[in-house]
Amino acid sequence: MNEEYPIEKGIPILPKKSQKAKYGFEEMEVGDSKFVGGKTPSKISGSVQLVEEKKGWLFKTRSDSKDGVHGVRVWRVK
Repeated sequence: MNEEYPIEKGIPILPKKSQKAKYGFEEMEVGDSKFVGGKTPSKISGSVQLVEEKKGWLFKTRSDSKDGVHGVRVWRVK
């Protein structure tokens, strides 16, 4: 028996935190794009993948710059 990490019973599973509000990818329509400044494609890939799996949609991401700010442009393609 491990007393440092005891087993606890009856603790409900916490809900996953939604990333919907963070970037708003779920609000996009096919053909829309969105610029996310200060990020790289790998930094937002989890948020993109979450919406793709949840909705069955497809996005493409590319490094981009807008008004001198480096970031990522995300397109909804399906």
